[in-house]
Amino acid sequence: MTIKAIDVCEAWGQGFLTGNSDPLAEMLHDDFIFVGPTTTRSREETLHWVSSTPEMRLSDTEILYENDEVFVGFHNVVRSEGRGTGRAMFFARLKDDKVAYWRVQLAPTSD
Repeated sequence: MTIKAIDVCEAWGQGFLTGNSDPLAEMLHDDFIFVGPTTTRSREETLHWVSSTPEMRLSDTEILYENDEVFVGFHNVVRSEGRGTGRAMFFARLKDDKVAYWRVQLAPTSD
């Protein structure tokens, strides 16, 4: 079964919302790497971040392109407690039908 970009994005968003990163964990390759604007995280570091960051909200996901090897798109990011909002562009590479690499570039937006 081919993994779908929208399913991964929804699992990511639900993980932040509920603190449960298990559905996302099933979609990430053992060698997964997350590259963000300020840090790089391993699979375990990413899952811990998702399950322990309840102030993060993702919304308005737009998938621009996907195939069996990559997908790319945008989503909004909202952080509570005055920590900012932004529009994120993401790029993912797949390996063995799981996400092996996720890169995000964030453009801050005004409230």
